[in-house]
Amino acid sequence: MLDRFVNFRVACALLGCAILAGACGGDGGGNSAGGARFAYAANLSSNDVSAFSINPATGALAQIDCGGGPGCNGGNFAAGTAPRSVKGTPSGKFLYVANQNSGDVSAYTVAPTGALTPIDCGGGAGCNGARFAAGSSPSSLTVDPSGKYVYVTASTGIAAFAVNTSTGALLRLGCGGGSGCSGSDFAAGIQPFAIAADPSGQFVYVANLSAGDLGGTVSAFSLNAVNGALSKVACPGGVGPACSGSEYVSGVAPFAVAVDPSGSFVQVATRASPTTGTHSSVAAYTINPSDGALIRVSCTGLGFGPACSADFPDNFLVGGDPNAVGVDPSGKFVYLAGTAGVSAYDLLPDGSLDRIDCGGGPGCNGLDFAAGANANAIAFSPSGGLAYVTSPASGVSVFAINATDGKLTRVDCGASPGCNGMDFAAGSGSSAIATLGG
Repeated sequence: MLDRFVNFRVACALLGCAILAGACGGDGGGNSAGGARFAYAANLSSNDVSAFSINPATGALAQIDCGGGPGCNGGNFAAGTAPRSVKGTPSGKFLYVANQNSGDVSAYTVAPTGALTPIDCGGGAGCNGARFAAGSSPSSLTVDPSGKYVYVTASTGIAAFAVNTSTGALLRLGCGGGSGCSGSDFAAGIQPFAIAADPSGQFVYVANLSAGDLGGTVSAFSLNAVNGALSKVACPGGVGPACSGSEYVSGVAPFAVAVDPSGSFVQVATRASPTTGTHSSVAAYTINPSDGALIRVSCTGLGFGPACSADFPDNFLVGGDPNAVGVDPSGKFVYLAGTAGVSAYDLLPDGSLDRIDCGGGPGCNGLDFAAGANANAIAFSPSGGLAYVTSPASGVSVFAINATDGKLTRVDCGASPGCNGMDFAAGSGSSAIATLGG
């Protein structure tokens, strides 16, 4: 099993496999687009970013053409090699893309029209050409809620950057040495892969693909708001059922991590292992607000359907292999998507999950909501009324979220040249998506 995940990053780059999530079906509930103005899809295979304006009434997308020139790849905006993750600053002024194969971050300013202008690194040791060097195989990035720092998971640690809030340029922050460092970066667990910051800006959580026989783990960090440094919040039990050294045990191959909007809960999506026969599941935790430590939420098996994993009894069972996890901005619903479509859950007050049944019909795949093949990223409108989903073959799917029951309804692209069936066409191998508000 370990060999399978040690080589995962290389295989992903070659095969265009999924990392994050998507959705469909159900009662729309009359929601509108909320405050989002633009959406950006990172395209793994075509090495670029597709930009879209968002219809405020329907949530539908209209592509923003790059306009030609050296910063363009056809109608899309050029990025590094194999862009894997994309996030914008809360101000909506800057956009950042982690490029897995070129080992760097592309930075852009966002025009009032939504068009992107590359921010040149300026040369020197912290640059990879015009882009910002980020270590080996960067797979995921997050921007802290203040917009002052960017954190990127690389193969051996977490690369931290300070954001020049005037220009958007990035300055690499050194770890400073000691046991909490991995070279110049901040040490996490084995094979750090996905990252999320809590909405208060106090804590950062990292999903680590491997921890030997225990499967994967989650690393918790406190964030120093003054200098951007990360300090490990160690698992308090030492080596035991809930801990693997200083990390928190999650189950096999955690691919994605999310923090709910209240900053109370962490959800970690784990994938199945053919080697051991384990199944996909969600590890759920509550956050200790005083220090960021995680407390496991145990699955009880109550509620709708077969809720608990037989392999990891504390975990919540999901359909297929999830590639992403997201909590909608209302904090009421959790969505996981991947090979079987989208699994939807009510997020209960104690942090546990209760499955939402799709209800049957053409928009369903069993209990799950049907989506594009290997849907791999999800972003929400700020109001929570819409979900934007990428998949490598189809581009961007748009879904309305029913505010009462969490069910999803597809927004049809129509029959324009910018459509791919019901979905909105993007570049080749779309692998991540972000929305920016107005």
